[in-house]
Amino acid sequence: MNKKEKAKEQEEGVRKPPPKRTGKKGIGPLEEAPAKGVQKALPGMEERSIPELDEAAHKYAEVRDERIALNKHEKDLKDLVHTLMNRHTKKHYKVGKVQIDVVSTDETVKVKILKEEAEE
Repeated sequence: MNKKEKAKEQEEGVRKPPPKRTGKKGIGPLEEAPAKGVQKALPGMEERSIPELDEAAHKYAEVRDERIALNKHEKDLKDLVHTLMNRHTKKHYKVGKVQIDVVSTDETVKVKILKEEAEE
């Protein structure tokens, strides 16, 4: 293909068929067409959204996001306990109601705060 043919092809905006089995695109515009927007409701039609459902979904998402943030904070604190247990070379720690065990297979810790036993 000479320079004139390439220039003509670019002016027309159409690709030449690719060689077989190359994976390149075939005949079509050189640039991708812009994506279409969301279709709006036509006048006189009922509203597609359900306010009650929208509100419930927003509340759920808010609580979910708070839980995820708490999980990240919990992991940071658990890593701190694990680091302190390693620093003090402890595998088991129990003082008062606080009990901590290092789980060697998971490289993690189990922390328990024991409840008071009911007096009879």
